[in-house]
Formats: sequence, C-alpha cells, structure tokens
Amino acid sequence: MISFEVIEFFVETLVAWMLVIASTTIVLLRRERFVGKGGNIVLVGAWLVCIGTFIGWLDEFLELSELMGLGEGVGYLLVEDIVAHGLGFTLLYVGLAVYIARSEKADRRVEEALAEAEAANLAKSNFVASMSHELRTPLNSVLGYSEMIRDEVLGTLNVPKYREYAGDIHHSGQHLLKLIDQLLDISKIESGKLAISPILLNVSDELSESIRSIRHQADQKFLRVELVAADRDLTVFADRYALRQMISNLLSNAVKFTPHGGRITVKADHEADGGALIVVTDSGRGMPPDQIARLTQPFEQLDNHFGHANEGTGLGLAIVQSLIELHGGRLTIDSEVGRGATVAIAFPAPPKTLAAA
Repeated sequence: MISFEVIEFFVETLVAWMLVIASTTIVLLRRERFVGKGGNIVLVGAWLVCIGTFIGWLDEFLELSELMGLGEGVGYLLVEDIVAHGLGFTLLYVGLAVYIARSEKADRRVEEALAEAEAANLAKSNFVASMSHELRTPLNSVLGYSEMIRDEVLGTLNVPKYREYAGDIHHSGQHLLKLIDQLLDISKIESGKLAISPILLNVSDELSESIRSIRHQADQKFLRVELVAADRDLTVFADRYALRQMISNLLSNAVKFTPHGGRITVKADHEADGGALIVVTDSGRGMPPDQIARLTQPFEQLDNHFGHANEGTGLGLAIVQSLIELHGGRLTIDSEVGRGATVAIAFPAPPKTLAAA
C-alpha cells in the first residue's frame, strides 16, 4: 500500500514543476517584452527556482527511498534546496517588480506622447483654420475686382487682352479659394468643430445644381455628364452645404480623371432601409484596388504611373468620407485599372417623424 509520504512527495513535486515550467515558458515566449525591463533577472530567478526544485526533488527522493527501504537518505541536499529556492524566488519577484515598474513608466511615456501629438494636431488644425480665414478675405477682393474688370462693369477695356487676363485671374482665384475651403473643412473635421444641420432635401434638385457648377470644366474636356434619377421626389436627410460639398468633390474627381470625350453618370436611388444612394461613375482610367484605401486619407494622391496628375490637395474624398460619416452614412469606392471608377455615398433613412410628414 502506498504511504501518505509517497503521495505527498509526488503531488508536491508535480505542482512545483508545473508552476516553474509554466512561469518559465511564459517568460521565454514573451521575452521580447522583458528585454531591458528586468527580463534577465526574471530568467535567472526562474532557472534558479528550477534548480532548487530539482535539488529538493532529489532530496525528497533520497528520503523516500530510505522510507521504502531502498537505501539511506542524504540530508545535506536540503541546504542547497533552500538556498536555490530562496535566491531563485527572490530574483524572480525582483525581476517581475522591475518589469512592472518599467512597463508602467513606459505606458506613461506613451500616454504623454499621445497627449502631445493630439495637442500638436489641434494646434495645427487651429492654425490652418485661422490662416484659411485670413487668406479668404483678400482673395475675395481679388475675385470681386477681377470679375468686374472681366465683365467691364465700369466701362469697356481698350485692350481685349486685359479682359482675358482678368478672366485668368478670376479663374485662378476660384481654384485657390476652393483649396482654402478644403483646408478649412478638414481642419474643422479633425478638430471636431464641424457641425451639421440636416433637413429634408430633394436629391434631384441638389444633383442638378451640382452638375451645373462643374458643367464648364466638363465642357472643356468634351465630357458627357448624365443624371439618372429613379425617383424625382427622392429626398435625403442631410445638411445642404455638406451634401453639395460631397457631390461637388465626387464630380470634380470624375471630371479630373476622365479623359477627353469620356462619360460621367450620376445616379440616385432608394436604399432598402429607406435611405438614399448617390452614385457617380466615370469612364476614366481607373485605379488598382490596393490603392483605393489610400484615397480616403487626407493629402493622399494616386501615383503618376497610373496616368493621373498630382493636382489638388488630395483632400476631396477624405472630406467626403468624413462628411458622410457625420450623417451616419457610408462611402464606397469600386474601381479597376482601365475600367473607370464608381463612387457611392449612402445616406440612412430620415427620422420617422420627418418621413411621415
């Protein structure tokens, strides 16, 4: 019959080895996190615990063999067992304490760095917003006076070329104003200061107005822009300025990346959940699918070897995504090289009280 001492010996040995092997395995598997953070102390302590456990196991085995009549025990191993265990556990605990302390310090540094980065980003956004306002004021004067000269409001110009120059100044000023507006919009979005006031809007009316605003640029490239609305009474619950900004950005991109003589189709239809879907499709050169995700990041543009010029700020689609997310909707982009691009913005259904009205 197996004695209580034998059972106790095997249970203690099994538990001790399981604990040591488990702790040592964790340290070894996560050693990259322990480097320079008390990891060496932890490893040395863990192995000393292993050695102490082995010596203790050997000592117990010799005593057990004496109890079972297999030989005489050797008690001097008990000292080595105590020393190894004591030193090992001490180093193990010290190493873990050092690791925890340094990890907390590192975490605090990360938090401080994130706070500094957020503060710097906020300062940048505030600076961009401030400078945008400062630039708009004189630019509006340039646009106003150049328009008066171009249209000969105060009298005819003796030299026709002056009228042409005034037109160029006005066109360049409009382009610059659009870039400033985009910078102002993205700075407001990033700082969380952009507020929207959604109302029920007729989709066909808003699309027609946006198409008229880009008709001149489209005509210069002999592009055919077609509006297809499944329901002339389709409405969308959106902020008017934000909606026109999104549609304008989508149409401007389509005009920019569609070659001469191409086609742009604008569609509007109901969503299954009662919302509205606006889709802009062009016959341009398209883009590889792995480039699509970049387009919604601020200041990102396609590479030139895809046939696109690096015009603008690269903020158009980033602004569209941010604005549609403020409305609770989504932006999707589908494109392949040589097959054009299809960009869609989906709006959720309007509140039930408005829909019923």
